[in-house]
Amino acid sequence: MTRLLFLPDGPDAAPEIVEPGVAGPVRRKLLPSEQADGPAMLVLPGAGAVTRWLELPAGSPAQARAAAAFQVGDAVAAGAEGLHLAVGERDAEGRALVVWIDRETLRPGL
Repeated sequence: MTRLLFLPDGPDAAPEIVEPGVAGPVRRKLLPSEQADGPAMLVLPGAGAVTRWLELPAGSPAQARAAAAFQVGDAVAAGAEGLHLAVGERDAEGRALVVWIDRETLRPGL
């Protein structure tokens, strides 16, 4: 089973993890001193993440990410420097799903 790590949607809330249990999946809050050991899929608060379909040129994943950062930087008032970007696969029309979130929002999950 894939473990899920849910980042809180506010600074005073604790992250939660869903992991295998004896009778099935168990969801619990992580203690302040506890870290999630082992691999887990990170689930971000939807309000903090922005998702857009962008037309990106053909090329390597690094080139797609650079092109996405350039386009996002033009659309975001603060620029793309303080953002973490994730770029999906290009579709047949050359568009890719791009998600960005403020690095400081993402940091606790990393």
